[in-house]
Amino acid sequence: MSGRGANPQRQNAPHPHYVMADPSDEFLVVPDLGADLLRLYAIDKTSGKLTDCPAQATSPGTGPRHVTFWTPPAASKVGRRASVAGTMMYSANELSNSVSA
Repeated sequence: MSGRGANPQRQNAPHPHYVMADPSDEFLVVPDLGADLLRLYAIDKTSGKLTDCPAQATSPGTGPRHVTFWTPPAASKVGRRASVAGTMMYSANELSNSVSA
């Protein structure tokens, strides 16, 4: 972060709180309350190493805290890996008391 966020008392530094894999198990999503970002990392299935992907900005002062995914009931599954067609990601935003899709 280059400075304080829209809520300077709560957003004075990055505050990653939670990590979740997407339904394809190819990416990790890390909500960062302090920076108003959803940080994304690609997972190398062979080595387990993570690669930075471009972060997704949320509205200033949102404060994303948790994410979850919803996959349509008709999505095909291979093991625990679900098809990503029609999948939605929801973010619970602490500072704005909202949910984003």
